Amino acid sequence: MTQIKDRLAALRAEMEAQTLDGYLQPYSDAWQSHFVPAHANRLRWLTGFTGSAGTAIILKDKASVLSDSRYTIQLQNQLDKNLFESGDTAKLSIGKWIAQNAGGGMVIGYDPKLITITQRDLIEKDLADKDITLLPLSDNPIDQIWTDGHDTPAYDPVRIFPENIAGKSAGTKTKEIFDALKKEKLSYYLVTQTTALCWMLNVRSNDTACLPVVNSYALLNLQEGTVEWFVDETRVSDEVRVHIGEDTTIYDVETLDLKIKKLTGRVGLDGNAPDYFFQLLKEGGAQAVFLKNPAIALMAEKTPAEVQAMKDVHVRDGLAVTQLLHWLQTGVHKDLHEADIAAQFEGFRGHANSYRGPSFPPIIGYGSNGAIVHYTLEEGEQGAGLDKPDMLLMDTGGQYEDGTTDITRTIFYGDGVPSEEMKHHFTLVLKGHIALARARFPKGTTGAQVDTLARSALWAEGLNYGHGTGHGVGTALDVHEESANIHPRGHVAFEPGMIITNEPGYYREGHYGIRIENILTVRESDAGDMLEFETITLAPIDKSLIDVSILNPSEIEWINSYHARVYETLSKHLEGDVRDWLKEQTKPM
Repeated sequence: MTQIKDRLAALRAEMEAQTLDGYLQPYSDAWQSHFVPAHANRLRWLTGFTGSAGTAIILKDKASVLSDSRYTIQLQNQLDKNLFESGDTAKLSIGKWIAQNAGGGMVIGYDPKLITITQRDLIEKDLADKDITLLPLSDNPIDQIWTDGHDTPAYDPVRIFPENIAGKSAGTKTKEIFDALKKEKLSYYLVTQTTALCWMLNVRSNDTACLPVVNSYALLNLQEGTVEWFVDETRVSDEVRVHIGEDTTIYDVETLDLKIKKLTGRVGLDGNAPDYFFQLLKEGGAQAVFLKNPAIALMAEKTPAEVQAMKDVHVRDGLAVTQLLHWLQTGVHKDLHEADIAAQFEGFRGHANSYRGPSFPPIIGYGSNGAIVHYTLEEGEQGAGLDKPDMLLMDTGGQYEDGTTDITRTIFYGDGVPSEEMKHHFTLVLKGHIALARARFPKGTTGAQVDTLARSALWAEGLNYGHGTGHGVGTALDVHEESANIHPRGHVAFEPGMIITNEPGYYREGHYGIRIENILTVRESDAGDMLEFETITLAPIDKSLIDVSILNPSEIEWINSYHARVYETLSKHLEGDVRDWLKEQTKPM
């Protein structure tokens, strides 16, 4: 805490040197990564908060870190209350906090590479009737004082994502994007989202933790029908150059700023692009047109080849999860800690030759830690010891060469039996999970409309959870893919081929957390002009936590059918004790 106090004091001194009254530091890097690497995690360095969403607002005499409801407990546990306030952005936005706490005439600085155009717009909207200036900075104040461990690491070579898995060539994808943009009468479109760019060009690398992307940008020349790819040229082999085609030209990433300043006409860019690029366009005189990248919708609707690849990946991942569950529930483990379970997951997944690493930092929450929705351990921490019977929540995922996984299983660990309250809450969550998995709905249905299915059993007893029910998942890309989601604010309609999670939960603060997560794909239904979900995750659900008395016959039928498919699919790849254990776990209820 002394170190954090010193850093905060140093930042305020740097703010004074730059004549700033305040500074905003989001959880973000220049690539808008979901999982910011340690060398770029300025929010964590400054505050000690390790969550994957949030913004620090530093004034001369006070400071606050705001995040969403997933991190309410974590903020309270990790922040020094003598230095920082904390809050929920659903109740108090960043702009409103500034409006309430900053005085007239103040200048609040921000790094435009770390805040998106949309984020800046929302803050300025809240400050519209205040004499407070939001100022883009050319020099990040934290970078002036953070001198140790802040160097950018060397990146790996770019690799080709095979067309037989992608289902479309890079040329076909690029043409689809150009066709979608034709009606907008643009001269250029700037692609800043690394996932969209890698999907478009069928390339991958390892530039961001848990995300196999190439940190780079692309400028689509809509007048000539060509692509200019701004990337470190030394990382691109001759094979990759042939792969991307003659209509894509490679330029060094350092030349992009000058190129943007020279653009003329209407230039499209996504509102989720860093505000830095809008400032460059404004400086150069081009007209910025805010338009969602068409690749976001296109990549959400997976090709048949991608859907099959994801199904194949989930067999491999299901085997790893099953082996882990068997290891936990049949062995005698002394001095076992949360970090040991994360290591075991990594070991079992690592048996697959196609495994490349986790798709997000593992969430292993034992007992009360499970009630912290996105609880994660710092490197080197052991976490809680599993020294008494209790609930264990495990939310993990893998990046494979041909797909991405995300699964949560909550089990009762240790000798003894779960309490009736535990079983009751677990079964309410399971009822919501089943209701969503079995859903059949007309075309045009959105995530907000089906979200209620997953919450209704909890709502009936006055309970709820603060996170979304489902998010999109990429194919060997982002485990939290933009576009469709299952959430009260999910307004994108489902389309066949979309891949999305099903993860309702319940969290009793100070006691335990429950979440049951599988991945679904959207498909055409045999029942008329309708859509439905197909569950592709394969791993047993802990039957010892199920209160059968509050399930109806169709829910029991779903569990039995799901478990039968889990055993039929996975057992042929297992043998001995693990296979016998799985057979017992998947017996009909």
